[in-house]
Amino acid sequence: MINPLHTKLAAVAERLISENGATMTLVSETTTGPDYDPVVTEITQDVIAVRTKFSANEVGDGSRIKSTDVKLLMSSAVNPKLYQKVNDGFNELQIINADVIKPGELVIIYKVQARL
Repeated sequence: MINPLHTKLAAVAERLISENGATMTLVSETTTGPDYDPVVTEITQDVIAVRTKFSANEVGDGSRIKSTDVKLLMSSAVNPKLYQKVNDGFNELQIINADVIKPGELVIIYKVQARL
């Protein structure tokens, strides 16, 4: 059974991201055809994300998170994956890490680390 508090938290996260975020494009690539002549097709999905920075504590010594990395907060309706790209209208960012905030059975939010 899903905890009612988690349902409320997911709804609040969705509302706040919708109110404070910007429309971005999530880009996935699929490859078809033979190895010697592959056909790469891009699949795009519009998403709303809040762009923010990592704190100095999160960056630490810079070995895992670089100071230029961007933190994107995405709703539970999106399922970002490693190596997808996010186009924010200015830059194309590579997803390096996608942490899911899921205290129970329900996804509340995704915290995405993206890099130029």
